[in-house]
Amino acid sequence: MTNIELIAKKVCANVCEDLHFGIGNPYQPAVGYIKDEALAKRALDISRRLNPQIAGVSPQVRVLQQAKVAQAARIGNCGECGRLAAAYLFTNMGVRPIRLWGHPETATNDGNHCFVSFQLTNQGDEYVIDVWAYIVMRHLGHAQRSRFGVHTLTQHEAVANELYQMWGETAPIPIVFCTFGDHFLHNLDVNEVQRTGLTRQQTLEQETMGGEAQLQQLRAEIDILVGQGVVSGRLPAPSNPRGSICAERGRVLPA
Repeated sequence: MTNIELIAKKVCANVCEDLHFGIGNPYQPAVGYIKDEALAKRALDISRRLNPQIAGVSPQVRVLQQAKVAQAARIGNCGECGRLAAAYLFTNMGVRPIRLWGHPETATNDGNHCFVSFQLTNQGDEYVIDVWAYIVMRHLGHAQRSRFGVHTLTQHEAVANELYQMWGETAPIPIVFCTFGDHFLHNLDVNEVQRTGLTRQQTLEQETMGGEAQLQQLRAEIDILVGQGVVSGRLPAPSNPRGSICAERGRVLPA
């Protein structure tokens, strides 16, 4: 396994760990610990209620802030998966550029399908991380599910078309909607090496500072929702909800 593949698979595993309550509305039943589709949708709606309040900042900062919200909510869809993956990549020195993409909506999909791509020191192949596709294909027992989660950008058209076959469609051409540029990320790496200016981690912390009260309220509301689901019998007792999606934090993406 190459270094760039190892980075991608660790990022994918960390995102799965963050979203251990599951992904909100791709299937009947929903994937993850919260398998009740109505409860999953309510949890996702609670999480996304904070996103309109993230305004007056650059697209890059908005992505990092939305990733923080998703981490607090512990549930998401492809958009949350992509933003969390971008945030994890952002903290990896030498990873640049980082691009967030969206496949435009289609007749059977009423929203964009998001994924992230990156290179290592702007050399070699550009790789795709599609955590949502990996989780879904793992849920369906696909023999090559890890290929959906991590592959080169040149392979993405074929991989995406296979994903979209589930809806009887061909994947529309994706569009880049946010880029963490090579020059900006290079300067942060120089800061870290020379110990001058903000590092990547410090920049992430500075740009996502604040909003702790809202995040605590978000976590509390979703915890109450989960508790109500357990009491009503719609959810099992959450003895180990993290075990319902994939890997432990810091490990690589499992097969």
